[in-house]
Amino acid sequence: MREQQWRHRQLLHALPIHGELRRHGHARHGHRHRGHQPGAQPLPHLRWHVGALPTRGPFVGGLSNQPNDFTVGVSYTGNGLNNPFGIAIDASGNAWLSNYSGNSFSEFSTTGAAIATATSTILNKPRGVAIDNSGNVWLASSGNSTIAVYTSSASQLFYEYGGDLSGAFDVAIDASGNAWITTFGNNGIIKLSPSGGFIFNMTGGGLAAPTGVAIDASGNAWVSSSGNSGLSEFSSTGTAIFSSTGGATSAPYGIAMAPSGNAWVSSSGNNSVYQFAAGGSQVFFTNAGGLSAPYGIAIDGSGSAWVSNSSSQSVSRLSSTGAAVSPASGYIAGGSGVLYSIAIDGSGNVWTADYNNSAVIKLVGAASPVVTPLAANLITPYSAPASKP
Repeated sequence: MREQQWRHRQLLHALPIHGELRRHGHARHGHRHRGHQPGAQPLPHLRWHVGALPTRGPFVGGLSNQPNDFTVGVSYTGNGLNNPFGIAIDASGNAWLSNYSGNSFSEFSTTGAAIATATSTILNKPRGVAIDNSGNVWLASSGNSTIAVYTSSASQLFYEYGGDLSGAFDVAIDASGNAWITTFGNNGIIKLSPSGGFIFNMTGGGLAAPTGVAIDASGNAWVSSSGNSGLSEFSSTGTAIFSSTGGATSAPYGIAMAPSGNAWVSSSGNNSVYQFAAGGSQVFFTNAGGLSAPYGIAIDGSGSAWVSNSSSQSVSRLSSTGAAVSPASGYIAGGSGVLYSIAIDGSGNVWTADYNNSAVIKLVGAASPVVTPLAANLITPYSAPASKP
């Protein structure tokens, strides 16, 4: 009877994580540092906050009014979260977040359990996060113009730094394992090999304080520029394919690729999301579904776009054609946080970084699953969206 009663209970509170497993690494000074295996402490326990079960008779469920949606959101805290900004999902479904104010990163399991956190002098205001097909985690460290790479076990692999990486903002991995990094302070984009070797540094092509980057199936890089409300596309060799500045988008940030090869772009300055075809022609735009200073954007397995809203602590969902799926106010996360990056895992959970509340929010099973890491979508035989959160 108690099991049946439990199944009918509604989850009343979030599931905070108390304590943390902390892995520390230390790096020597120099251009590149390889290899350091941190220690570990026992995993923390979880505390479930739920209402008391009824003690008499069978539970009879009922709703006075049918809600429009049964989407359930869970918020996780602890494990070193400190103003989280970027987020990416690995092949095991674990979520990795950069902590902008903590100069660190945190890893959570698919169920929200704390796996690892690491603070390093190599990290300074980290923003973008991406995971390559070897499971290595790339973090763009904007405060010290560095790109830092860690193994799947959270040990430091290597890092690169220098003036060309000024204001390193976002990072995306292509099918060959190369990393593309937007450099906000250098008005450029840098391409590095899987081992961190320099390939090229591209400036021009409409880049001005570039922020988001995503890679399409042809290996081309799409880049948003907040400095001139522009959008640029570059070939795998760094040749500018097109650029548009001061057009439809206003303060664009997030970019994600649709299965069709079109690019979705969040436009925070005018509360809109745009879709562009190869070559830069606009397909459509929308401001429906609760969009409010939209920031991060990710595409699920059905082609729907999920957007984190930085001014309303809500998440919006749009169909593949741009029609609103979420309510007019979006899916409300509650509180007064600022939501930045967003990602979808292989179970269809939607994860978003809650900056102000130093938390990560998961919308349980709300989306269609995708192949993770996102770089794997660029390699045959996968056909899931190659979106960049």
